[in-house]
Amino acid sequence: MLNAIRLFAFLVGTFSLIPAQAGQVQRLTNLYYEDIFAGVSCPSTNRCSSVSSPTPSDAFLSINHVYCSVTTRAQLQLMYFQVWTAPPGSGGTVLRSVFLGFPPVTANAANGFYYYNFDQNVFFFVGANRYVVLSGQTIPGDTQGVSLSCSITGTMVPPPT
Repeated sequence: MLNAIRLFAFLVGTFSLIPAQAGQVQRLTNLYYEDIFAGVSCPSTNRCSSVSSPTPSDAFLSINHVYCSVTTRAQLQLMYFQVWTAPPGSGGTVLRSVFLGFPPVTANAANGFYYYNFDQNVFFFVGANRYVVLSGQTIPGDTQGVSLSCSITGTMVPPPT
């Protein structure tokens, strides 16, 4: 029994050092879950969304952490976290939506961009085969674009029987 525990601890340590690549999902047994969304750039608009891979089909997901890096030419006004039945634009429906806080920043004097980096603990329970969407929005009327790079981590929970 002790050897099994040591082997499990070794595997957890080994696999936690192998990060997921952008647009890929990392699973460690049926415990740890990480999804690094593909970075997106949305020129000529004031809103941009980054969409996850589908959540596992064999488990529910308890999302514990969200990280995003946002670059804009105008100040960010809204950042929100949503769960969809399918990717936006594919006939999906929003199931839940939560606004996220972000730190105030000033424009970089050298290039005029606003850089937001936030790292938040969240407690969000998501069903199987769902899509997590993280969106940022600047002031209305801004058409200079928004770029997002986000990821989520959490734990998988067996579905109720």
